[in-house]
Amino acid sequence: MPSVVSLVVGMPTTPLYLFAYFCAALWLATVAYFMHLFVTRMWMLRKFRGPLAIPFLGNCYSFETLSFMKFLAQLRKTYGKIFTVFPFAKAYLVICDPVVVRRVLSDTRSFTKGADYKEIFALVFGEGLVTSTGEKHTKDRAIFSKYFMKANVNKYVGIINSHAKEALAGKIMTPLVAKGGSMDFNIETFFATLALRVFLQFSMNTTFKDDPKNEEELCHLVSQGSWATARMMSLNLPMWSIFPTTRIITQVKERMWTECDKAIKRRRAELAAGTAEDVDDCLSAIIRENMSEKDVMDHVMTLVCAGHDTTTYLSAFMVLLLAQHSDVQDRVRAEILEKVGDRQEITMEDLGELKFLQQVMQETLRLYAVIPFVARVATEEVTVKEAGIVIPKGADVVVPLYLLNRDPSIWENPSVFDPDRFDEKTSTCTSAQRGFFPFGYGSRTCIGTTLAQTENGIFMCHLLRKVSFAVLPGYKPLIFGGISLTTSNGVHVIVKNL
Repeated sequence: MPSVVSLVVGMPTTPLYLFAYFCAALWLATVAYFMHLFVTRMWMLRKFRGPLAIPFLGNCYSFETLSFMKFLAQLRKTYGKIFTVFPFAKAYLVICDPVVVRRVLSDTRSFTKGADYKEIFALVFGEGLVTSTGEKHTKDRAIFSKYFMKANVNKYVGIINSHAKEALAGKIMTPLVAKGGSMDFNIETFFATLALRVFLQFSMNTTFKDDPKNEEELCHLVSQGSWATARMMSLNLPMWSIFPTTRIITQVKERMWTECDKAIKRRRAELAAGTAEDVDDCLSAIIRENMSEKDVMDHVMTLVCAGHDTTTYLSAFMVLLLAQHSDVQDRVRAEILEKVGDRQEITMEDLGELKFLQQVMQETLRLYAVIPFVARVATEEVTVKEAGIVIPKGADVVVPLYLLNRDPSIWENPSVFDPDRFDEKTSTCTSAQRGFFPFGYGSRTCIGTTLAQTENGIFMCHLLRKVSFAVLPGYKPLIFGGISLTTSNGVHVIVKNL
């Protein structure tokens, strides 16, 4: 029998054969590499339970993984509050225990954002506040945080009121009157337009409302970008340009940058000429810090996209819930009419008095977590004594906030819409201590929390005094979780003129 050496020596050495040998060797090396990763990750997470994973596919041999949020919910019921999931070659430790979640989100030294997480978001945000880490994140957050504090947000209450009334009069009331006082309406598009106007005015002192067609296209693109990012995240796919979703994300970023760059150049010229010295907003801060062009782009994209989505979907899902629960809608409207009446300028003080409106907002955030996932990687072995677990070094950790918000061990009747559970006098389980993290937790809590809730409150005051909402028969939102909790089919309701 010939030896292996004699066989190799006797092989043909034409260019075509050499290329075939190279491809075979590359294929074998790739298989070996991914097998090594799979075995290493399986061994790392061997002490935790989870569904059967196989090399290369992980748990994605099942079609159930295509609906990733539902898949995790099923695993939570089967394996408890801490379990593993393998999307293809990746491995995640999923944590739904509030005690461990607080440790993961507050200990930024032991748990940081991993390379894979940043790779997906970096295509959209570069190294903005969502993706940056360490000293850069601390420095950048310090630059922007003052603009999102309550005192500064209060300065924009008049602008928020103005945009809300203008959008309501045009985007809803005009077609509503034309259709006889009742119509099927995708309320997501209304809030997307309104949120974009408010946030651009707030952060950059500009809007696109003078070009409605362009503004509508931009809102649609941002929504598409969120959906595409959700797909890439849930399936843990690399950000290769061969994927249509990657091309969508790239197109969104290029288009948004083209439009925002006009405002940036205009502001630079104004600052150089000394005509914008009294303008103090996020854009001026970026320019005054003499950031690189890349940093400017990253921060603008992060602020606009993340700030826009949070408010859009919080408001849209709140309207959907009000449409589904007419009794709650009537209570909110009655409170608004009692506390605010027909005044056109809603103030921060007014919002503080609208207690039930705030409860509905919190219950909306519970049922529809605007930040559905938080991902981290353990930089060292971490023991969480209170929970009796050890998280190994190098483990990729995922916190599905939307699952914590529906945990029956935390919430009574977790699937039921019940704003009264947030009544200050009777509430017992609505704090981070018990597992409620509507905008994250720790030093990386969403910077736009106050702005988003202020916008939402003012929007609802103006809307509910003009129109009512009812369920659209046969409609069901197709939910996706990515940068924010989004839908692929809009948020449709019946709008009626009061």
